[in-house]
Amino acid sequence: MARFYIIGGILAVAMAVYAIVDLTITDDRRIRRLNRVLWAVLIVLVPVVGPLGWLFWGKAPRSFAPPQGPEDSKEFRTQTGTWVSADESDRRIAELEQQLAALDDEELADRSRRVQPEVPDDQAEEPGEEGVGPADRTSPSTDERDDDSRRG
Repeated sequence: MARFYIIGGILAVAMAVYAIVDLTITDDRRIRRLNRVLWAVLIVLVPVVGPLGWLFWGKAPRSFAPPQGPEDSKEFRTQTGTWVSADESDRRIAELEQQLAALDDEELADRSRRVQPEVPDDQAEEPGEEGVGPADRTSPSTDERDDDSRRG
């Protein structure tokens, strides 16, 4: 008979520990009938009835409180703790999208400048003189002078 009391006591303690842990991790929206502190007191002071009461009557099913993040509501908290309306949020998003589009345009312009390097004016080719570099325009080569002196 003592064996049943020992096993029953161990089961009652295990059930109380499970109920307390379950109470601490349960979302506030799923707690029914009493508040969290009163359920904890009831679980600890009334060994078998307290944990069973919590599991069957105090805890609502998961479908009762579906998970909802702050961004799912019409208004949500900012980092400073103030509420932001949906219109304000939409305005901020549109503003950020405009800024990102401007940055993308600027980056594309920078890339096109890097791909097509600017040629200094003194090295730019004049129209009609394709393939003639600045050194070729100044004086004829020695081979050309030799050919002219032989002819004449």
